Amino acid sequence: MTAATVDSPYTTAAVPRLSVGQAVGLQILPGVPALVVFLAAAALFANRGLPVILALYVAILVGEVPATWAVMVWQAKREGRSDLASLFPWRRRLPRWQYLAIGLPLAIVSLLIMGSLQTTVAESLRTSLFAWVPQWAVLDMAGGFEGISRNTLLTIWILGLVSATLLGGATQELFARGFLLPRTAHLGHGAPVLNAAAFAVLHLVSPWSWPVFFLVSLPWAFAVFRTRSIQLGLVGHVGMLVIMWLGMTAMLFRLTAEDNLAHGKDSCAGWGRAGVADRESSASEAFRRFGRRSTIR
Repeated sequence: MTAATVDSPYTTAAVPRLSVGQAVGLQILPGVPALVVFLAAAALFANRGLPVILALYVAILVGEVPATWAVMVWQAKREGRSDLASLFPWRRRLPRWQYLAIGLPLAIVSLLIMGSLQTTVAESLRTSLFAWVPQWAVLDMAGGFEGISRNTLLTIWILGLVSATLLGGATQELFARGFLLPRTAHLGHGAPVLNAAAFAVLHLVSPWSWPVFFLVSLPWAFAVFRTRSIQLGLVGHVGMLVIMWLGMTAMLFRLTAEDNLAHGKDSCAGWGRAGVADRESSASEAFRRFGRRSTIR
């Protein structure tokens, strides 16, 4: 860290500056334990017939989130801060209507980018530059749900909501835009570009998706940079993940109900022991249809 600091109008303490190398290194650091945990869990789960997405949720919960907070606690001690809240200087509160006026268009653009490029650009890179990655380590949001029990599916669903959507999303946003972005503000408009690029590379488990993550992250980095409001970033990041999970949930139950009706079963009865095979088939199809269009992280 350099000795120079930059004053923030939303904190009483000066914010130390980070160089480009320091900012990129710190951003990517939590991705390393996440990758290690992911590969170990993916290999284990593949042998047991469990979907690889479960390995991602475990990696976020056990690897990325603890490592991210460890880095921020360590940095707080280096900066002589007594509380973690002071690590996030851009805490400007916007009028409520601005969260909607700014956040909603950005969320729509981000979801459109992800939905259109994940199955084209990312998939093309995966099958060309990253064709050497073993299949069991390929993060597939839609595959591997065949033949698993209802309890296992429910466990994966809840873990994904808590780990990747809520805990992981909030932690990533606080670290990337709340902690690192203010410390590179001296770079001017290059700061959000650097922030978005480093945030993309953080996702070491799916490097073929880096261009998609960069384009999705860039408008949010600029929005937080201009408004000096990490609250906006939190609402947007976590909100998009929640919307995607709600959409997948609705599709899962809708397809399950349709499958039950097609087989002459009551919607509730379809969740009983006699409907296990139909339920698993419908659940797998729901994940396939929705997951091929998006990557939740």
